[in-house]
Amino acid sequence: MRRLHLAVLLLITPALTLAKPIPRDRESDLLVKHWGTPVDPGGECRFRLDDGKLSIKIPGKPHVMSAEIGQTNGPRVLRDVEGVFIAEVRVSGPFPADPRSLIEGRWAFNGSGLLIWGDDKNYIRLERARMHIPNGAWRCWANWELRQNAKASGGWNGNNATLLEEAKTVTLRVVRKGDTFTGSYRLDGGAWQELAPMHVPLGKKLQVGVVALQNTAAGYEATFEALRITLVPASGQK
Repeated sequence: MRRLHLAVLLLITPALTLAKPIPRDRESDLLVKHWGTPVDPGGECRFRLDDGKLSIKIPGKPHVMSAEIGQTNGPRVLRDVEGVFIAEVRVSGPFPADPRSLIEGRWAFNGSGLLIWGDDKNYIRLERARMHIPNGAWRCWANWELRQNAKASGGWNGNNATLLEEAKTVTLRVVRKGDTFTGSYRLDGGAWQELAPMHVPLGKKLQVGVVALQNTAAGYEATFEALRITLVPASGQK
């Protein structure tokens, strides 16, 4: 009987081992290997891997990338990149419904997408974004923004922002050639839509990856998949 009891334990133990979630240190290794180094200045956000997808969950506090007001605490995952590159990622996830911004003078905002990072005063963002504007409506669009020496340009403009369908996954792409950065996006099943190029000297060495942002009490969780950062050799440049 004691032998039978031992045999049952030996059969059950491996099954229990396989049922355990990925250990946190193993998840961190996979995150760095496949996505980059996580940066969470406030230590309040959660980075989670699930079936090849990366989720960034932000609590109900402002986590933004707005150098012009001295706040660059948005959680991001970045890797070092040098020279000409093409960065691409798919972004999805439901938006919360809270229309109240926690930052005075700013409208309620959620966004997630690509970040091209020089330093905390010089960077480019391309995001699937949504904002609550004063007439009471929400607007979802491809947010293409620049910070140069902590001064903002680009971003929402009611005259030039192409509205997106909130429920659809969006693929975002940024191409760098020299000091020219070109952003583009497409909805699932749609054609690429190119945005106006930005010409800015950010330096040869940058950090590139994904970022999630929000400024309401509701919090926000963004999901990323299929991140690709392709380096273009000098012979392939035009």
